Amino acid sequence: MSKDVKLVGVGLGDSGKRLEAFKKQFRAVYPIVPDEERKIGEALGHPGTPTMIICSKDGKVLAIHGGLIEDLDEFLKEIRDLHSKL
Repeated sequence: MSKDVKLVGVGLGDSGKRLEAFKKQFRAVYPIVPDEERKIGEALGHPGTPTMIICSKDGKVLAIHGGLIEDLDEFLKEIRDLHSKL
């Protein structure tokens, strides 16, 4: 699954400098792109944060999860189930 599933963060309203500080503080190992003008957020319909949007390789939205992940095991199971159907 690691070859097919990629995590990319979007820093809504954040600069690259702020995101680098965030990545260092929280040891984030995934790419985070700045969205200072919130254009990505606008294109996504102004989601709250955090929001996870799970898409297929062709860009089809498979699932949206808003808010904190309360049960990581259940969330990973959902991703694995979606992946197995691709």
